[in-house]
Amino acid sequence: MIYKKSGDFYVIGLSDSEKIMESIQKFLKEENINSGFFWAIGGVRNPHIGVFDPLKGDFKKTVIKGIYEVVSFHGNVSVNPDDINPFIHAHISIALKDFSVAGGHLFESEVAVAFEMVFLPTKNPIVREFDPIFRVMLWSYV
Repeated sequence: MIYKKSGDFYVIGLSDSEKIMESIQKFLKEENINSGFFWAIGGVRNPHIGVFDPLKGDFKKTVIKGIYEVVSFHGNVSVNPDDINPFIHAHISIALKDFSVAGGHLFESEVAVAFEMVFLPTKNPIVREFDPIFRVMLWSYV
């Protein structure tokens, strides 16, 4: 991982085989950041994704084996009062070999070739807490 601050943003580059979510968590720790927003493009290998089912309060998860182009990757980082690590909420869309698109919540993926990300920290923390109705972590204070 390489990164550099550019004005209010950080520009982050991940290399082949680096884990995306693990790298974001490392970047946040190194820069002492607990809230913000991010966007990226690049390639992924074997992404672990999921779709949330609000009736069950859980994710339907799958691993899409192979190497794919990232159509869209974006999300946010917030404070989870019950955890020392910032909460990363990321969504991804990938182009499949037949030019269709698959996506959902990204749990983890390795980078395939390169991954180019922009991160914008917020000045004030965004707090996320457990919502007992939907059984998921939601923003409670912005």
